[in-house]
Amino acid sequence: MKRFNLLRFIRPLSPPIVGIVTGLFFFVAAALYDSQALKQERALHVEKLSEMRAQLEGAFNGAINLTAGLVAFVSTTGDIEHALFEAISAQLLEQDTVIRNITLAPDNIIRYVYPLEGNEAALGLDILNHPQQGAATRRVMETGQPVLAGPHHLAQGGMGVIHRVPVFVTESDGSDRYWGLMSTPIDFEQLLQFAGIDGADNPLNIALRGVDGMGKEGAIFYGDPTIFNDPAVIYSQVKVLNGEWQIAARPTAGSTGKHLWLVMLLQTTGVLLALISTLFVWYIGRQTYRLESSERLYRELSEHIKDVVFQTDNKRRITYLNPAFQSLTGFTIKSRLGRDWIELLHPDEHPRAQERCFALIRNTDSTPYMEEFRIGCADSTFLWVVVRATTHQDANGQVVGTIGTMIDITSRKASEDLIRHMAEHDSLTGLPNRTQFYDRFNVADLKARRNHQRMALLYMDLDGFKPINDQYGHTTGDEVLKIVAGRFRSEIRGSDSVVRIGGDEFVILLENIASEEDASVVADKVIQAIRAPIEYQDKVCEIGVSIGIALYPEHGTSLDKLMIAGDAAMYQAKASGKSSWRFYEVESKVKT
Repeated sequence: MKRFNLLRFIRPLSPPIVGIVTGLFFFVAAALYDSQALKQERALHVEKLSEMRAQLEGAFNGAINLTAGLVAFVSTTGDIEHALFEAISAQLLEQDTVIRNITLAPDNIIRYVYPLEGNEAALGLDILNHPQQGAATRRVMETGQPVLAGPHHLAQGGMGVIHRVPVFVTESDGSDRYWGLMSTPIDFEQLLQFAGIDGADNPLNIALRGVDGMGKEGAIFYGDPTIFNDPAVIYSQVKVLNGEWQIAARPTAGSTGKHLWLVMLLQTTGVLLALISTLFVWYIGRQTYRLESSERLYRELSEHIKDVVFQTDNKRRITYLNPAFQSLTGFTIKSRLGRDWIELLHPDEHPRAQERCFALIRNTDSTPYMEEFRIGCADSTFLWVVVRATTHQDANGQVVGTIGTMIDITSRKASEDLIRHMAEHDSLTGLPNRTQFYDRFNVADLKARRNHQRMALLYMDLDGFKPINDQYGHTTGDEVLKIVAGRFRSEIRGSDSVVRIGGDEFVILLENIASEEDASVVADKVIQAIRAPIEYQDKVCEIGVSIGIALYPEHGTSLDKLMIAGDAAMYQAKASGKSSWRFYEVESKVKT
């Protein structure tokens, strides 16, 4: 059999034909590579847009979480002093640079502003009847839910996105009364810079719409409106409280690849084959350099960002940590790689974290989640972090791991604990206030019912306290109240409670008493403790205490009934000569 000779077959072909075939080969190869490069470039743009969306949502969530404690404090107390408002606001604003100021608007009139400097124009503003901000305010009142209004031109100048939260105060009958609004204007320009939208190195033209969180139904408030009409535009949704913004992006001029195949198609002659080959090689090098540069850029961003960036495989084993992890925890990155991600957390967090990780890895639509955990440090302490994560999938859509970030929120948690403590304790004596007392009584009541136990409530009013205030002033009076509170605490068990209910009136709740005598013994000890002179600076103050005793369940099984009975018995004790105690409706037992 005669063998087929390929060279002999090609040799008769004319040079132009060979050039055309070779040119077509280069054209097809270049076109395929260009298509793949554009897909990769689009993927980078989608990732960049996702980063911007995450940064915007992070800024909004930060403002919401940061100010939740202040709203809870006002809802609990029904009011707040200006000095305390400024102290709390100053501490909160130290943790968030995009929040311009914090305001409180009782009855929708702005009465509190921090910082006041530069925001004087906001004071006295009627936001319900404001031409721009009134609609969002009415929506808050109608729904009882927070809204993100704007962006609007602020009365004090500049543009702002306003996070408005309704404040409701619980009345004595259990109903909720609308008190007003808390607002945190977020500086719109700083928000854009924080998200990387308004930056010189942004490879995307961005447009935003959805004023007042109305989504695609809302007006366009940033960027070129024509972007939303571009068929090749990239879309994303930014969740803003109970609404959303739409964000659209298209590459800036010069950021997309040049379609060299159009040039190659015209260069069909053999004379230009060398030039076409040179251009093709240059094109491949340029595209490769650009992709490598993008990868280096994202790697550098990850290496220098202050928040922790992590990556795991589909068995939760850590495959990547950026340097921020070592700075935050003190552990070396090498010592954590290959470990189960759950091991980074406090042992108490493991069950919840395992459940969340399992649910995330099963979620093949890459829906991100956000959760707060405690993370361990090398010095055996723990920090609070908010974890945002999503799945990482291969080309076939199979989950191969997770990627996410950790942001340190320890300071914010400390602020929330401080505000919670202030909402539940008397600011002068540090004793539990009436709100916490009701919670403690409910727990004690359940235990007493279950175990068939008795309790006693001692309603106490100081004797001779008003003359101290009148003679020495309120500063001395406040110090006397602090010392008295300490003496009350020293005379009761750890399971019992002492609270200040107002002025110079205090209440002690004694749990699990065996008889009436147990209550009277404590009353005697309290009277003797208060009788001891109180020395403050160069002053010596002498006071007494009158005590009314109500028994559970004999005189009532609710706190309100016991308080009424104890108050009545206390006035009977005062009428009998002060510095004495008396049981409710038992006139025969009076101790002086």
